[in-house]
Amino acid sequence: MKKKTAQQTNSPEQLGQFFFEAIQADNFSTFKDLFATKKDFLFFLEKSNLTKEEKEVHRQEAEVFVKKEKEIREYYNDILQEAAACKIDWKEAKIVAVTYEGKTMVGVAQLKITVDWTHKGEPYQFVLRQCIESDSKWVITQSASFFDPNWREKLIASVQVEKGFKGEHWRAALKRYEAFITEIERDSKLFFKNKDNLETIKMLESYMGIAFPESLKNVYLKEGAFAIGEELEVNTLFLYSAEKLLYFLKEDFKNLSISQLGFAELIDFTIGHPELKELLSPKEYDFLNDNYKIFGVYYHNESDFRFYYFDKNGQFGTAEYNHDWYHFNRNDWNNEFIPLTKKSKASFTFDELISKEIDQTIDASLEDWVNNGE
Repeated sequence: MKKKTAQQTNSPEQLGQFFFEAIQADNFSTFKDLFATKKDFLFFLEKSNLTKEEKEVHRQEAEVFVKKEKEIREYYNDILQEAAACKIDWKEAKIVAVTYEGKTMVGVAQLKITVDWTHKGEPYQFVLRQCIESDSKWVITQSASFFDPNWREKLIASVQVEKGFKGEHWRAALKRYEAFITEIERDSKLFFKNKDNLETIKMLESYMGIAFPESLKNVYLKEGAFAIGEELEVNTLFLYSAEKLLYFLKEDFKNLSISQLGFAELIDFTIGHPELKELLSPKEYDFLNDNYKIFGVYYHNESDFRFYYFDKNGQFGTAEYNHDWYHFNRNDWNNEFIPLTKKSKASFTFDELISKEIDQTIDASLEDWVNNGE
């Protein structure tokens, strides 16, 4: 049904107007009268195209569909509480428009009515669901609620998020994350692993054919690798410890065996399938393994990753890899991934990489907090 805004007597628009005025005047009695009674449901039933037998069954059950005063009071209180949280002064509130849209059920129109109104220039809405026409008026049968179209922006703005800055140490970046996660009152999932020893690192370097950059080596020896979230959970940042990397080398993973902690072989190992070995030429595959070493991953989901690597020059970089790129988004595959088979794109220090990654981790956590509730 096309949206309408014209004012009519005993119309959906008038129901929306009365609803707004009842809230504005803090008049629960009027508010309650806008909800359907048993008489209204029976009138609706008679207008329907149900069979005589079906009508009789529903007639006996009509009382079940009537909202009790307690439930209506809950809608009313919820609206007032939401308004109070938004600091609404009803003297400053003005109705803008009442629109509706709907569908036909059992031959009778049922509408969702939206009341648009403003408070000091900010837009808000009331949403009235499953409204029907009774004998002499329109009534609400389902629910009524307060809605702030800008709730996402306001919720995000309520959180103080510090961004990374030039020269930020990786430890300071982690502290930013902990401050953020504390503010949104979620458990901090940041944790450190045991420190690694120099013997393990030297053994790894002999397999890799590349020395660890000093900054990463110092993390292993003095602090221990760290992670945000458990390995391979959605939206987790995970640095492998030197001990874990050595475990990868020593274990026999059959067709996913790791020989040098190479870039391509570790991606195949992470996704659990020798995909790059099948998609790339032997020359491309070997170039990735020989020139870049992966030491961590940001795990978006089961098909989307961002790997952390360093190259022969001791520079750090990130590489996006989506399990579906080759098949469904060849441009990303050609533009983002294939260039790595020819030349390193690493350009960060370890501090710069972690600062940037913490920014992205905070953004993802904030998005999840907004979408999934506090």
